[in-house]
Amino acid sequence: ALQAPVIDRESLTLSPGSNHSAEHLIHAKSLISQKKGNEMMPRSAFWAPITASRYVSLFDIGGDDDYFSSDFTNEELAERLGHV
Repeated sequence: ALQAPVIDRESLTLSPGSNHSAEHLIHAKSLISQKKGNEMMPRSAFWAPITASRYVSLFDIGGDDDYFSSDFTNEELAERLGHV
């Protein structure tokens, strides 16, 4: 069941210091490219402990958990949600 979809990536723009999140995303992608996706992100990256892989999944454009972003085209939405 889909209930109250929230776009994690877009929610960052509502948070104070949202420009800082780009640095965290670069850091997370760097860890993943070094095969260290299970490494923890710095405490400043998120309010709870989070791995680099999970951070990218939530906050990168087209990340594994990026389903409802308002900037997706109709084609991208169909690709993401066509199975539902």
